[in-house]
Parts: sequence; structure tokens; C-alpha cells
Amino acid sequence: MALTQRERILILAKTYPSPSAKHVETSCVAGINQNGSMRRLYPVPFRLIEQDQQFKKWQWIEVGVEKAAADHRPESHKVDIGSLAAKQAIPTKQDWAGRREWTHARTHDIRETHRYDKGRRLADGRERHRQRDSGSRRTQLLWPLR
Repeated sequence: MALTQRERILILAKTYPSPSAKHVETSCVAGINQNGSMRRLYPVPFRLIEQDQQFKKWQWIEVGVEKAAADHRPESHKVDIGSLAAKQAIPTKQDWAGRREWTHARTHDIRETHRYDKGRRLADGRERHRQRDSGSRRTQLLWPLR
């Protein structure tokens, strides 16, 4: 894997591992790098990585990443699992002060990412439309047909 950079990333969320034909078993991980940019890391085979590489939410990791070419989302990156190193975790002491530093100070970046995603257009200039399913919180994309 030709890595473009090594990043320090604070893990904010992890998905449940699921079977994958291509990657055996994978999870997706969301985090924020030290510069405040959102990161979606994939594939992460949690149960197959070494014990000293295992990490939790609110824990820093250092890992080699490369922009995922097959994924148009700017935050999506592929991970070099062999380079992963779990670092210190941010504790909940002082009423979560350390964690709030990373979430509250970076909400502008998160809002900008959302605004970017919401305002994207199709290649021919048409806008995407979203519609809520009745009775659920799930949102689906509706692509306008001409």
C-alpha cells in the first residue's frame, strides 16, 4: 500500500464487525485527526489485529492512511493495519473536559463537512433529494429521474 501520510487520529466511533467477502471481516471507524479533519477509516479487521493494536473509542491511534480512491467522500481513507499503533486514551475526568476539547472545538469542521455533503450535486447538475421513511429515523436518498 503506497501510503500518502501517517496520521494521529482520535477514535470517535466504531461499527460492529461484519463478514466481508473481500476483507474477511471488517469494521468502519470514524475519528478526527490532530489537525481537526474528520476521518472515516476502512477496512479495520478488529478481531484479527494484534492485541497491542486494539483500540477503544476516545483513544488516539497512529496509522498510515491513504485517501480511498473508490470512495468520493473526502473523509474516507484506507488503513495500513500493519502500521497501526494504539496510543493514550482520553479519560472522562473533570466532567469530560479532555473529550469536550476535541468535540466542541471541532464542531465547525463537522458542520462544514455536513454542509459539503448536503450541497453536493449530481454530475449533470441536478441536486440530490432526501426523504424520511415514515415511522423511522432512517433517511434515504431519492435520485430525481428525468
